[in-house]
Amino acid sequence: MRTTLLPGESRFGTTYRDHNRAWDWRNNYFRRTYSLEFQTPLSRQRRDSLSAEFRYAPRTYQTRLTKVRGVRVPRHDDRWVFDVTYERLIRPNLALAFEYEFEKRTSNDLDKRFTSNAFGLTFTFDGWSIK
Repeated sequence: MRTTLLPGESRFGTTYRDHNRAWDWRNNYFRRTYSLEFQTPLSRQRRDSLSAEFRYAPRTYQTRLTKVRGVRVPRHDDRWVFDVTYERLIRPNLALAFEYEFEKRTSNDLDKRFTSNAFGLTFTFDGWSIK
C-alpha cells in the first residue's frame, strides 16, 4: 500500500494486488484488485473518524465460457465495492463504529450480476469486536 499523509492527520492510500490465480479447471481465473482509501479524524480530540474505501476487482476466467450474442467467450466479471465507516471512541478502551457497504458485480454472464447493500454496527472493547 502506498499511503500519503495529508493535513490534519488525514491519510490517503492506494493499493494494487495481483492475486487469486486459481488453477483448478472450474475456478481457473486471474483477478487483480485496485483500491483507494481515505481516512480522516473528525474532531481535534481524534475521538471521531471517518474512513472510506473504493475497490475494483476484475476477474477473467481462463476455462469458463459464456454465450454473448450467440458466441461462446471467456467469462469476465467486475466487482465494485464502496465502503464508508464512522468510528467514535467512547472511552480509551471502547469504540463504536457504523459501517455501510455497497457492492455491485457485473458480468458478461447475465446470471452472475447483482447489487448488495450492507449496514453494520461494531463495538470494540480492548481489541475484541462484537458485530
